[in-house]
Amino acid sequence: WEEEPVETRAAAVGAAISELAYVGGHAGLAALAATRREALPDQDAVLPDLIEALSRVPDGYGFGTEARRLLAESIQLHQGPDGLARLARTPGPYQAVAYREWVDALANAGRVEEAEAAAIEGMRELESDDHIFASLARRLALLAAARGDDRVVLGACQSAWRAQPTINGLLQLVDVATALGALNGV
Repeated sequence: WEEEPVETRAAAVGAAISELAYVGGHAGLAALAATRREALPDQDAVLPDLIEALSRVPDGYGFGTEARRLLAESIQLHQGPDGLARLARTPGPYQAVAYREWVDALANAGRVEEAEAAAIEGMRELESDDHIFASLARRLALLAAARGDDRVVLGACQSAWRAQPTINGLLQLVDVATALGALNGV
C-alpha cells in the first residue's frame, strides 16, 4: 500500500491480496489497516479504482470469492451501507451474501429499522431454501426482538427453520413459540 504510487496502488493491492488468498484467513483492508497506527494513506483516492478492479474479477473458485469479500469491504469503506445496498440489489452469484453484509452494516451503523427492511427485502428476493436466506431470517428475528415485535420474531424463526432445518434452529423456534404461548400453532 505504501510503496506503490496512488495511480497503480489499487491493482498492486488487489494482486497482493490475491496472492495471500490461499495462505489462510481473510486478507482485507481492515487487516491491512490494523497493522498501522494511522489510517491508510490516500484511501479515498484508491478505493474507487480498487472497487472497479474487483468488480471485474470473475466469479467462482479461487480468488473470485475473496475478491467479492474485498469488493464488499471496499464499497462499505467508500460508500457506507448505501453502497452495499446497490451491491445487494445487483443480480449475481454473490447477491445473497451481499444482502447479509448490507443488513449487518446497517445494524452496526445503528440503522435498525433499515436493517429490518433490508432483511425482509433480501428474503423476498432470494430463494427460501438457502443458508443465507436462513441467516437473514435469524438477523430479522434478532432485530425484531430488540424492538419487541413478537409476531415478526416468531415468523422469522419459522422462516429460518424452513430454509435451513437444523437442531439449533428448531430449538430456537420452540423456545420462541413457547415463550409466546404459540407452540401449538407452529
